[in-house]
Amino acid sequence: MKIKLSQLRSIIKEELEKNTLLDEIPDEEGAMAKSSLSHISKRAETVSDLLDEKEQLPAWIQDKIAVMNHSMTAIHDYITSIKKR
Repeated sequence: MKIKLSQLRSIIKEELEKNTLLDEIPDEEGAMAKSSLSHISKRAETVSDLLDEKEQLPAWIQDKIAVMNHSMTAIHDYITSIKKR
């Protein structure tokens, strides 16, 4: 199937207009992040409540907790620094 140059131009123009309209829709990244953080906080509190301080955990759980701690520290430090500017 062959397409005329004018049809191709029309399709491209239409697609560009769609993308421009999508750029105008406000992102809700802050709301989604706050929701995720709320869920993380609740689950972390539950896990903390269930653990005994002397309980031995599998290495993979210790690793996951260490990675989460590192990630949350990095996020905290970044957000704190940009909010102070």
